Amino acid sequence: MLLNGKVALITGSAKGIGLAIAKEFAEHNGATVMICTRSDGRAKRVAVLLNGKTDFANIDVTSDASIVKSMTRLLAAH
Repeated sequence: MLLNGKVALITGSAKGIGLAIAKEFAEHNGATVMICTRSDGRAKRVAVLLNGKTDFANIDVTSDASIVKSMTRLLAAH
């Protein structure tokens, strides 16, 4: 378990390459994966589908306020 005990925040992780990375980290590397998209609903659906430890957050990487809010939540929770 290469990432056991670590938290991986992966933006754009509801589809494509981001989803593949999130799946790999959660299911095969022991990380707690933070699924991050601009849609809470989509992030939650993906988090539930992955086997492993997951959490989700709504993050707009073009917004400093969104990043600060999400990182504050992540650091408090993990």
